[in-house]
Amino acid sequence: MKQGRNEPCSCNCGNKYKRCRMNSISKQHASMLDDIEQVAAMNPNLSLE
Repeated sequence: MKQGRNEPCSCNCGNKYKRCRMNSISKQHASMLDDIEQVAAMNPNLSLE
């Protein structure tokens, strides 16, 4: 899901998304990890095997 420019940043820095100092690669990595956490939470029987 795309964040609006005035929404809080997903990196928990306390800044708005448009003012965050993280570079774009770090933001993509953080977003991907959030997505993985959501999938894992919705599928408790999921395993990496």
